[in-house]
Amino acid sequence: MSETLSVATIVGVGVMLLDQNQNVLLGLRIKAGEEHTWCFPGGKMKPLKRLNKQQQESFTKKQD
Repeated sequence: MSETLSVATIVGVGVMLLDQNQNVLLGLRIKAGEEHTWCFPGGKMKPLKRLNKQQQESFTKKQD
């Protein structure tokens, strides 16, 4: 007897941004039930979306 598992692939993206003085942009991650942490801007990628387009959108959303 064989069993088939259905597993979705989730791809995440993180962006490291440096300014002319080599300062790194970090975002403060505040999530219920977790400690606050600092992280690079990013998130989950939508299926079939190009990586550079996802990076641009992730950065733009963090600026709003």
